[in-house]
Amino acid sequence: MNVRKLPHNLTRSAAAWGAHGAVMLAQAQARRRGTTPGGSSRSLAHDVVMPRISAFYGIVITMYWRDHPPPHFHAAYGGQVAEIAIETLEVIDGWLPPRALRLVIEWASQHQDELMENWERARAHERLVAIDPLP
Repeated sequence: MNVRKLPHNLTRSAAAWGAHGAVMLAQAQARRRGTTPGGSSRSLAHDVVMPRISAFYGIVITMYWRDHPPPHFHAAYGGQVAEIAIETLEVIDGWLPPRALRLVIEWASQHQDELMENWERARAHERLVAIDPLP
């Protein structure tokens, strides 16, 4: 695996990025050590990848492996990213344009059970299941 060296100021930048910056920093440090962020020496493939579980109308839905609570997914559109709580369908962090957010909420309301099942799979480092897009 080809691992790039981190800039010396990544620690300061990660703090500014919030929880996801901390996850990215932990993953990068683990790659340099040849371990996972939890310290085991198993393959890093599950930790580095952010599985894509659906895509529709230019919106990409993903979930991190072993992400922080509350249960949520990530929706990206046009360079913007938002974290959406699975149970309440509220934006936890980030921003999406109003039309894209409406489509994401509509999709998520139709697939809440599947999203929660994928959340549990991701926490257990199991393979995530693709979810049908909006028609």
